[in-house]
Amino acid sequence: MAGMESYPRHSYESISDRPIQSRYESDEVLRFSGGASRERFSPKSFEDASQKDDDGTITKYIGIGVGLASLITENLLSHPFVVLRRQCQVHNNSSLYHLMPVTFLPVIVHLHRRQGITTLWKGLGSVLMIRGMTLAVEDLISKFTPWPKQDIEDGPRASELRRSHTEENVKKVTEILASDRCVSARLIEELLGIPKITVHQILTEDLGKWKVYAWEISWHSSLKSFGQHILLKCTTLAVITPFFSASLVETVQSDIASEKPGIFDVFKEGICRLVSWSSPQKGRMLPVLALVVPTVMYGLFKYLFYNGVRGVANWVMHFTHRHEQEKQGALSRDILGRTVSQDIELTSSLIGLIAAEVVFFPMETVLHRLHLQGTRTIIDNLDSGYEVIPILTSYEGARDCYVTIVQQEGVAGLYKGFGALILQFVAHVAVIKLTKFMLTEISSLLRSARKPPPAASSDMDLTRVSPSHHVYSKPPSGYGYTQQAYLPSD
Repeated sequence: MAGMESYPRHSYESISDRPIQSRYESDEVLRFSGGASRERFSPKSFEDASQKDDDGTITKYIGIGVGLASLITENLLSHPFVVLRRQCQVHNNSSLYHLMPVTFLPVIVHLHRRQGITTLWKGLGSVLMIRGMTLAVEDLISKFTPWPKQDIEDGPRASELRRSHTEENVKKVTEILASDRCVSARLIEELLGIPKITVHQILTEDLGKWKVYAWEISWHSSLKSFGQHILLKCTTLAVITPFFSASLVETVQSDIASEKPGIFDVFKEGICRLVSWSSPQKGRMLPVLALVVPTVMYGLFKYLFYNGVRGVANWVMHFTHRHEQEKQGALSRDILGRTVSQDIELTSSLIGLIAAEVVFFPMETVLHRLHLQGTRTIIDNLDSGYEVIPILTSYEGARDCYVTIVQQEGVAGLYKGFGALILQFVAHVAVIKLTKFMLTEISSLLRSARKPPPAASSDMDLTRVSPSHHVYSKPPSGYGYTQQAYLPSD
């Protein structure tokens, strides 16, 4: 053919005989973009990243579900045990102390037969209103004062601390100290925008500045805010004292011997007691002024003890987890995963709650008797569960109440109804364990359902090329077109 002399000669074998291994080194996919550039990626890496995101999301929702179950149990499902406990605490002439849970079983059966299943749910609305009122008063006071609603223990969560305690922030803190050796820890916190606890950890643990900055962070910068937070708690407890008295009456009074209270009766009765701040409304009733001091002291000491035990339990579990990782030979970059962090936080809070309730149980008994005195309340007699009995006491104050209980009822009289507290926390732990088990099983089913089936191998996989498979195979016999060499015509 004329004019075709300069064309190169090609044959089918010249293409197919190229070693495929020299063109594709692995099973990675070659993605072409823009005609010239190509990007290598591994499908397995994308699957692993997607699986990791799914696992993180499922773990997050498991933690939210367990926390929600714990909150509902603490504020709602535990109310029947609170009713039993308070009725035992205020009954000064009872013969059964109900120190063990088993003694409550026949009493509960008798109460349900005589008064119905709702007898242990009385006063639930007023209890929830008091808790909501406590949060509202705290929020209102914090808006008009510089007093913070959160203390140093209730500040940043563990996940926030993990995100802020990074090598980049350690490097930034080092550069700030290199430029100014007299810089304060508070200024570092403001410059970097990270929590004060993280600044303290970086300065003390990473940089070894224990003598100066540990004192500055732990005391100088936090003492003022901590004191203001305590002042906020005390003010809130003082404000809700008369309303708590009205709520206590609704919780312990018998349904068959008293009128059913209205929804907002707790506020009406509380305001009436608040008006008579320094003088009692009735004969033996103590004035609110005499109840404020023991109520505030009880609430404050219990709150501080709870936070202290929770903090110690949290530290011990963190230390134990880190020690277990060190025994395995290496520390992971993220020492506390999301699941471990959620478990530690929930467990430490539950330990602090149980310890505070047990330690301050005698003080709670004294406080409840003082609040109920002079209200002419008739309660269910939990010695049998069939009768009702009026509460008639004449304590002069908290000290007199404590001494009288010890003298007349013994030291065990301070722990009347302790079996109901045991039942309450057994139910609490059971609900948490059951919720976590159910959510974990559901998440396992979801993971197995969303797992894609293994793809069937294909002879012509255009997205994945293996060294043993040739893309350029010879055409079958009878194929109409064959690539040939162009020869000049004679």
